[in-house]
Amino acid sequence: MQQLVKRFKSLSLGVRIIALTLMIITAIVVVNNLVFIDKTHELANEALVEKASAFTALAKRTNDHVGQLQADKSFDNEELLAELAADKKAAEANGETYDYTKARIFDTLPVVAGWKAAAQAAEDEDIAFQISSFQARNPDNEPDAKQGDDDFDERGPFANQMLTDLES
Repeated sequence: MQQLVKRFKSLSLGVRIIALTLMIITAIVVVNNLVFIDKTHELANEALVEKASAFTALAKRTNDHVGQLQADKSFDNEELLAELAADKKAAEANGETYDYTKARIFDTLPVVAGWKAAAQAAEDEDIAFQISSFQARNPDNEPDAKQGDDDFDERGPFANQMLTDLES
């Protein structure tokens, strides 16, 4: 370190001024870039949160709207339930397991309409959409607590930690 200081002092005044100026400019540029990167990261996160809020609001409005349609008896639930029973009976007669998600009445459930609207909007925006919930009725919607290859998989450790934080 002493040799570096001696060497620096041995330089002419003009070279020392230029070297100090370059070091100061380099420090300013580095600090400026770090601040810029941090602010860009912060703005990107804010944009993602805003977009997620929009999808959540869309799902909620759709859920409320279909709930109101149900309350107004806009759907012929008796006909839909009869169709469901007939389809289930036909499937069982053929030895098949009936998939209730294919029934028309399934789409008249407010929560289903909400998540399908959000999923379609996400697809239109080319955004990954995954329903995640602890103790989900559908095991595909259960987040994975184990560390995987991709920590940001929609059902991986990131989703697990996020849901844990939200619940607490």
